Amino acid sequence: MSGRALTSVSSARVNVGLFYGQLTSGEAAGTRVLVKAYSPSDQPPWAEEPSTDVRAQLEAALSASGVDGNDGSLESKLDSLESKLDSLQAGNLESLEAGLSPSKRSGASLAEALALNEFAAHCRVQRTGDSESRGIARMVGRLIEKDENGTPLVLHIFPWRGEQVRMALPTRLPPTIGSWLAKIERGETDGQKKWTGVPVKAARQRGKFVRAALRDALRGLDALHAAGLVHQGLGPSAVLLSTEDDFNKGSAARGALQELGFARDAASLYPAHWVSTDGLELSPYGEAAEAGNAAADPLELGLAERALRRTLRPGDPFERARYARADDMREFGLLLLAGLVLPNAPPGAIDQLKLRSLTDGPFVGADADGMKTDGVDVPQLREYLDADDGLRIGGVGGVELLNIGAAGSSGWDLLALLLHPEWDQRPSAAEALAHPFFDADMAIY
Repeated sequence: MSGRALTSVSSARVNVGLFYGQLTSGEAAGTRVLVKAYSPSDQPPWAEEPSTDVRAQLEAALSASGVDGNDGSLESKLDSLESKLDSLQAGNLESLEAGLSPSKRSGASLAEALALNEFAAHCRVQRTGDSESRGIARMVGRLIEKDENGTPLVLHIFPWRGEQVRMALPTRLPPTIGSWLAKIERGETDGQKKWTGVPVKAARQRGKFVRAALRDALRGLDALHAAGLVHQGLGPSAVLLSTEDDFNKGSAARGALQELGFARDAASLYPAHWVSTDGLELSPYGEAAEAGNAAADPLELGLAERALRRTLRPGDPFERARYARADDMREFGLLLLAGLVLPNAPPGAIDQLKLRSLTDGPFVGADADGMKTDGVDVPQLREYLDADDGLRIGGVGGVELLNIGAAGSSGWDLLALLLHPEWDQRPSAAEALAHPFFDADMAIY
């Protein structure tokens, strides 16, 4: 195993370490995996000291719990994950749902809640079929252990979808839209290096690249919604990329939806782990929560409150679910806007925070009565961005990419739907996938 602590969600409460390795025994021998390590307090020492033998310390940490009938090695414990996957595919979820018991997971810490919720969401999606073919990253399984200090440690294991290196472990973590945008900001992508002096070709290739990846992520969102869940954590890091090669790949780039830690049941707006895997009843944890015998929901980001204020029948689970899905579609619209505008602007000209301040500030949308909503006034935003020549490289920027296609088929038309001020006018993920923008010729005139 190798890797580093990459992500911090509130530094005082939860750290998420990302690691990569390879299984060396059992039927899955040779399979490379990505491991997410959730820690409810400080990151374990072996994740903070990359100069040490991480593999040896990780194995020691995992064997410290002394599980009966197991030799304590990393490979033997990860081998058991294949049986969990078999259970998912067969629909036999009793053992998996048992892990949602409030007696086993207190849910008191944000780290444990994120890990438990991510696991429950993947269980629910994967019981309905092959998630990877539908655009969602697949979870192989999980381990719950304690390190040598007694700190709870939750490991989630995913198939490796990053850099492929023969006879060696990878040297970096799988790319995401977020990591690609960071490389763009630093001027390090292949497209920036090789398309110097040809801004139109560079912009077209970047446009094809990000559009293809986001279309796959939208397919994943459609599958998630079909399973009765909403994502509630959409952002650049939530879209896994098949590559960061924006010079050669173009439309061949692939994306997958990941980071389901904040996923919620659409009908009840409860966290995924509060609801049974079939979505028809409360899980043991959800029952305990409703009875007041479990910790409050630490993952609430205001969805229930927004639904209460913006729906006509807030107690209607059908309308709540429609609103929750529309809320996801709004976030996808903002992700599409950022994915096309940011990489096609000069470094430092605009960033995600500034773009978000525009959509949530001066260009916030209003309903028919003139009341501000969570939508965006897309025509006014378009006019503002179009007037700013500083957002273009060699005269070409994201505005031009959003202009492609005939009337009614441009990216701006799609954004106007996704970011509509009236939430009930926003398209479903399936309807958005059918929008002509995704098949329009990426031609810039």
